[in-house]
Amino acid sequence: MSREAPSSRVIVVSNIHEISDTEIARAGRNGVMFVGGFQHPPNVDAVEFYAEHIWPLFRKTCPNVPTYIIGSGMPDRLRRFGEEHGLDMIGFVEDLMPYYDTCALSIAPLRYGAGVKGKVNQALSFGLPVVGTPVALEGMGLIDREHVLMAGEPESFALAMAEAYSDGALWSQLSRNGRASLDGRFTSEVARAALHCALKDVVDS
Repeated sequence: MSREAPSSRVIVVSNIHEISDTEIARAGRNGVMFVGGFQHPPNVDAVEFYAEHIWPLFRKTCPNVPTYIIGSGMPDRLRRFGEEHGLDMIGFVEDLMPYYDTCALSIAPLRYGAGVKGKVNQALSFGLPVVGTPVALEGMGLIDREHVLMAGEPESFALAMAEAYSDGALWSQLSRNGRASLDGRFTSEVARAALHCALKDVVDS
């Protein structure tokens, strides 16, 4: 936009999240969660990819850990497919907080799509560690093994999930650093400053 309209003031306002200021503990948490609206084809593909190629590998290492698939517009075909593979196909929920409060891991096995992913930022804002593909984690300044765990292939993705799930020290590091990664990028204060800059001629007049 800056190239096409060089006289314009171009300001980016990305996703906006409130960052929880309460330290969360690994103890007592169980389960993996995926969140996504299923009117969006990349989310359908991600669940199918996970069910067929990642979940069987993860389940060998962590056999008693459920995966909850949550989101609106879940097609009946996808629900049946997931249930046949042993996933908990939850569908739409009014409130995600019970899952953010009790699950131990959020996953984003996206194979295509674009832009900053709200599902990733939201999990990080609650201090929930995320394992995602490079596509899922793009554009957020996230560093592998510092803020998140990044993996593109089924084997490496399943291994990353198992490591984050079982290594308490790593889990706490990802929880703390993942939440901190949003500060200065995806908060209401950042959005407010960007909007003020974009509209300053109007605001100051």
